[in-house]
Amino acid sequence: MGTTMFRRTRPAEANPLLADLLEASGRIYHRHVAAIQQVFTAQFLGVLHDHVGRAQIEFPDAHPVSLEARVRAALGPYQAELRRLQDLLIAEERCKREQRDRGIRAYVSAAACPPRAA
Repeated sequence: MGTTMFRRTRPAEANPLLADLLEASGRIYHRHVAAIQQVFTAQFLGVLHDHVGRAQIEFPDAHPVSLEARVRAALGPYQAELRRLQDLLIAEERCKREQRDRGIRAYVSAAACPPRAA
């Protein structure tokens, strides 16, 4: 016979307003991270394309796959630096999300408390 599985939810997550605001915060974070990744990928692919084009002019008889592999190897330090900068921007976005989530939790917590009579 099957056993009944109960899903545990944290009390804070049980609040629909909190869940909606945290979901929106997550969407903002992921949209920003995707944009950052897109920009850095486009930058690297543009530089790679330029270098491969120059290498094809210099070595017209070289096999295209091996030529691109050599260019990628030569651009390794450049790609590593781009990744480092990308990681810094993503870490900054992660911090912004954490701050935003703390603010959301504080707001929902304050909104849930009834106003005190004077």
